[in-house]
Amino acid sequence: MNADEKIKEAQFFLQKLKKYEFHMSVNDYYLNAFISSADSIPEYLLEDYQKAYLFHISLKERDLKKQFLEKACKNAVKGDLTALKFFQWYKERTKYIESSDQVGKVLSNHRNITIHREPTRPIIQLVTRDKSDSTSPSREPKIIILCLPNMSMVEACKKFLILMENLVSEAHSKFPHELFDVKF
Repeated sequence: MNADEKIKEAQFFLQKLKKYEFHMSVNDYYLNAFISSADSIPEYLLEDYQKAYLFHISLKERDLKKQFLEKACKNAVKGDLTALKFFQWYKERTKYIESSDQVGKVLSNHRNITIHREPTRPIIQLVTRDKSDSTSPSREPKIIILCLPNMSMVEACKKFLILMENLVSEAHSKFPHELFDVKF
């Protein structure tokens, strides 16, 4: 699977979230599947580029970023800065998504805790108009992610997926490589 296929997987789970948005018993599962899928896109992108640069980094390697950087530096010493420039760009963009973008930060953090530590439920909640507040405008009920109360769960997930799609698109535009057309 490559980054483009991982995007399709995330789109699949986003469609399920839309379809089952108000089915609280299942949308938590689809949300976690979506976040895991979408948040892994940068890792798949880095794997795509390590293959494109013919780095041959073993799947047994636990730290792909470290190995990629080492091989990119070796290439740079030989005069080829392409992989190093890609890696510097990649680190900047992923750092922005994980720490500066509000949606990226919340969803990436949730995924890291859920995958590497323990499940963190519930992060979603159904909200409606406060009936005791006659001055608040009526609004449709929506499912929100608790740390992102100003947008619905589906809106937040769409935004997160757009961030990831833009990351992949920008990488392919700034760092094109003929090997991307080859199936590995």
